[in-house]
Amino acid sequence: MVSLLIELNTWAIMAARNVFFSIALICVGLNQSVHAESASASVKQVCSPELIRVVGVSLRTDEISLGNGGAIVSDACKVWPKDESITLVAIAYLAPSVDVLNLAVAMIDNSNNKVIASYKGMLGKQVDIQLGRGGLSIDTARYDVTKGARAFGVDITRGTIKDCSESGLGRVRNLYVLDGNELRPIIKGFYLSYWHLAPGSDFGWVNNGNVAITSAPPKETITLKISIGKSLTNDYFDLSIFSVSLYDDGFKSNREPFQYELKYDGKQYPLIEMNKAYLKWLR
Repeated sequence: MVSLLIELNTWAIMAARNVFFSIALICVGLNQSVHAESASASVKQVCSPELIRVVGVSLRTDEISLGNGGAIVSDACKVWPKDESITLVAIAYLAPSVDVLNLAVAMIDNSNNKVIASYKGMLGKQVDIQLGRGGLSIDTARYDVTKGARAFGVDITRGTIKDCSESGLGRVRNLYVLDGNELRPIIKGFYLSYWHLAPGSDFGWVNNGNVAITSAPPKETITLKISIGKSLTNDYFDLSIFSVSLYDDGFKSNREPFQYELKYDGKQYPLIEMNKAYLKWLR
């Protein structure tokens, strides 16, 4: 729990400084009972070289190129079910000479391969994120967050660092809406899930750093889901957040459900207060 608090607080500080992530431990399954699709979908979201080139030219970003020595770390492309004349693109790439990952998100008009709208931001240091080739995916569930506008998601799956952790965090999701010729993030940098080994498990350490497990400790996995409420704040629907908590041995957690109402502040859904409530609930 201490490590979780440190990581959450670190991301909160970064968000306060307008860095791309702000953190929220949240699994979005948005709608009138429509759930977000899994980022581990079997269909690969492959980008063509032409789509990558188009985004690079539009954003005037030389690093977005297939022939630049591997500056692109991960990419994902998907036709938008809401409007199949549009392809959604997400590209993570390294800045020149530094270990910093940037993220480009774009809408492409399929009729002429022109960029309709785009967003560019910073993810953080690659040494910390450890993003892999399949680390990005696009979520196109029905995020009807306001009348006449639908958001879409970009998931970031950080690389797994093998250690003796007793807890960990899942994928990160960001939601974007079309705003003129820009894609505007309305939820930035939230984690989809949290897991930890059950308290009191027979889980120990030995001197050489290996783990000694005499009985397999059950793992509790907590995800948060969102349903869209009927009330509006600043013309956006309030989001009702609730938890689902299960053990991997098939038993349900005896936790009281976590619930929170998230309101739009005119620019985005701020997550700091929700994070505080979530951390308090986890204890």
